[in-house]
Amino acid sequence: MKEGKLNKDEKQAELSKYRDLVLATLDYYLGNKGLQIKTADFDS
Repeated sequence: MKEGKLNKDEKQAELSKYRDLVLATLDYYLGNKGLQIKTADFDS
C-alpha cells in the first residue's frame, strides 16, 4: 500500500476488502462448531 491519503475510490475498495474479510471470518466461526462462543450474555 502506498503512503499518504487514499482517494474516494481507493477508500471504497479498501472498505469493500475489509467488509469481505470480516464477513468471511464470521461465516467461518459460525460454521465451525469447535469455535462456538459461549458467555453469560452471548451464545452463538
